[in-house]
Amino acid sequence: LENFFNTPIRFFNCPDDTQVPVAGSRYANAKFKEWGHKDFEYNEYVGIGHGYPPGGLSPIIEWMTMRTRNPNPKKLVWYPTRVYRKYSYWLSVEETPGNAGERTRVEAEIVDNVVTVKYDKFAPKLTVWLNEKLVDFSKPVTIVLNGTEKFKGMMKPSFEVALESAVMRNDSNMWF
Repeated sequence: LENFFNTPIRFFNCPDDTQVPVAGSRYANAKFKEWGHKDFEYNEYVGIGHGYPPGGLSPIIEWMTMRTRNPNPKKLVWYPTRVYRKYSYWLSVEETPGNAGERTRVEAEIVDNVVTVKYDKFAPKLTVWLNEKLVDFSKPVTIVLNGTEKFKGMMKPSFEVALESAVMRNDSNMWF
């Protein structure tokens, strides 16, 4: 669920759905509220089973098209769990750390050109991808990993790195 914190999300369920128990949706709703997720909506509809809500999917699609994902959030939480999905926004891993069911939790934040990354169980081989929306390249950048300063200095944007990041993500809004 924490992987969705920076994504607008709308979901629904029905207490009498026999295929998708409502408990999971209620749990997600409670967690999003607890974490202060700013752009989500959860609805419960009685009597639809595993079907569409009243009005069909049109209201949901309209809600989604009114939102824009922020491709450069300054705070993220990520559980790298898929070997084919090696990145989350401005972080990437060389390999997925841990085993299925026991993944590491990566929490990262950028404040005043200081990139702070923390992990809990396994030390991932991380790459931090930056752009001018995340840091001021005219000032030194500091990268801190689990309380230890790993880098402090000036960084220079690179066209080659930007191209590599765009190809890796296949997303024209995520150049780093």
